[in-house]
Amino acid sequence: MYDLRIGSPDSPQVAIEVVGAVNAAFTETWNTGPARGPVSVQVEGNWSVTIGEKCRNKTFRQDIEVLLQRLERRKIDILRVDSRLQYRDPELFDAFEAKGIMSASRYCKQGSGIVHRNMPGAGGAVDYDGVGVPSWLSGFLKGDVRMDVLSKLRRSGANARHAFVIAAQHGTPWPVESYFSSGVQQVPSQPADLPDPVTAAWLVPTFGPRGLYWDGGTWHAIELRSADPNA
Repeated sequence: MYDLRIGSPDSPQVAIEVVGAVNAAFTETWNTGPARGPVSVQVEGNWSVTIGEKCRNKTFRQDIEVLLQRLERRKIDILRVDSRLQYRDPELFDAFEAKGIMSASRYCKQGSGIVHRNMPGAGGAVDYDGVGVPSWLSGFLKGDVRMDVLSKLRRSGANARHAFVIAAQHGTPWPVESYFSSGVQQVPSQPADLPDPVTAAWLVPTFGPRGLYWDGGTWHAIELRSADPNA
C-alpha cells in the first residue's frame, strides 16, 4: 500500500509514496556518537577526534583512551590517518584505522581528558543553479532499492502518482546538498526524467528553508514550514 492518497480508496485521484534519501550508516554513527557529546578518558590533554562511519561508538571510550595515551607518550599532538602515516608508521596507522578513527588533534596539552567526536563532511563548489538535481533525482528513483516505490504507485490505480523524497543531510551527493543548503535561489533549468509510473516528484530536504516540486513539466520552489507553531 502506498503512503498517502487524495480521493476515495477505490478511485484515488493522487497516490503518494514517501521515500528517504538517507545515509543510514552515517546517521547511525552520528546519533550514537558525536550527537551524544564529548566523553572523558584518562589522558592529560583535551582532544578533537574525527571518526568514520565504521567507528564502533559502543567501545569508543575504551579504544580512544588507549590510543590517545599512546600518542601522548610519543608527544604526538596531531595525527592524520592517511597514506603518509601508513608509509611512515604502518603499526600506528593500523591501530587507528582499525577503530574507524580518521584523525586526532590535541588542542589543549594540559586539560581534563575531554574528547570531542566529529565526522567528516562533504565539500566543494556550491551548486546554486541546481544543475545536479534532475539527474540525481532520476537516478535515485530508478535505483533497484526503489523498485517497491514504483510498484506501489503502479498498483495504486491513481491518475497522478507522486514520489515524495525526503533528502537528509549526507544522504545526497554534495552538489544536491549544497543546492538545498544555499536556500534554492532558483529552480533547475533541466527537466526531471522520472521513471514510469511517477508523474510528479517532491524533493524536501531536512536542512535548508526551501524544497522543490516537479509537476511533470515545470520545477517549482516550495517554502518549508516548521512543525513548531512558534517557529
